[in-house]
Amino acid sequence: MLAGLIVLVIGSGMAIIAYHEAYGGSVTSTSFTNYSGNQWVSKDLNVTNGSAISAIGNGSGFYLVETSELSSINETNLAKQAINPTANLSIAGKTDKEYFNLSGSYTIVYFGPKDPAILYQVIPSSGNVVGFGFLLIVGGVLAFAGIIVIIVGAVLRRKI
Repeated sequence: MLAGLIVLVIGSGMAIIAYHEAYGGSVTSTSFTNYSGNQWVSKDLNVTNGSAISAIGNGSGFYLVETSELSSINETNLAKQAINPTANLSIAGKTDKEYFNLSGSYTIVYFGPKDPAILYQVIPSSGNVVGFGFLLIVGGVLAFAGIIVIIVGAVLRRKI
């Protein structure tokens, strides 16, 4: 039973750490803060090399900018200072802007009279997801094996 408990703890720990490393830094939100007047900004989106940002909302009047440039952004220069999306799709009245292979701190900016209805998400790089996904599976299998060993140990212990 002790061996099963050890395998269970190691497997669970491995799975938890792998999940956190692959997905822990991702942000999914619809939260915007009034920055100044009718300027609305998202949370800071900190991304590492190879990560992506996805933003979906009504209309196309929202833009991604580097957070360090936020104080110099206004309605007239926003479109010029914004980062061009890798993919810009319009589906059923919604605009989906995708930004790939980013690194740094970014903010989504919108100008309007009220809080915008925009869903944004940081997507971890595929290398992180695949690598840590494998460790997540291995950790899950070890945790399951630990539970089986504990059950078998408890059953055999009663027979002795």
